[in-house]
Amino acid sequence: MSQNLRSRTLTVVALFQRAVAAVAGSPSDPDALLADSCKSGDQTAFTMLYERYADHVFRHLTALLGSQAEAQDGVQLTFEQAAKRIHTFDGRSRFSTWLFGVATHVAMNIMRGRRRRLAFLARLVQRTQTVPAPASEARLAAREELRRLYVELDTLPAEHRAAFLLHYVAETSVEEIAVMMGATVSATRKRIQRTRARLLERMRSEPDAPEALGGAHG
Repeated sequence: MSQNLRSRTLTVVALFQRAVAAVAGSPSDPDALLADSCKSGDQTAFTMLYERYADHVFRHLTALLGSQAEAQDGVQLTFEQAAKRIHTFDGRSRFSTWLFGVATHVAMNIMRGRRRRLAFLARLVQRTQTVPAPASEARLAAREELRRLYVELDTLPAEHRAAFLLHYVAETSVEEIAVMMGATVSATRKRIQRTRARLLERMRSEPDAPEALGGAHG
């Protein structure tokens, strides 16, 4: 093959690849192709997405729920919901953002359903405070502080809790949280700020209150 013909062939291939990428959607999100296959009932494509994201979804839910057991159940529910709603993925956001949005709504439903267990959790906190301190008192104090935080968060609306934890625990931007939760950036920022103010007020009323949390940022 002559050098000129080889160059022309490579140019045609490059143009073809660019056209395919344009038709398929954003080239920066290869999961979009798998999602499109899922819409056609491709179980192999769905399995690939599950294997790629199950661990990420588990960590996402653990941060929101503070419970690995609930997070594990939430992973199953998330992918069940994703399979039912895959037709709603339109490629305007990354697939991962869409999937974490599904997971966030699953987490909020779990939060709403466990309000009745708040009294039990409060009693559990009180009981652990009477246990003799182990060798690492700093670790016990940190775990106790985290437990009190989740107990207090359980008294708040699920949307506020989810937005707050996504921002401060999962370190997700306000803009991406808004996409996940189907809310405006302004409303999302207000939820985070109000939750932060509520927690600070509660913490300041305790003698061992931690330092103030930083403000919400994009």
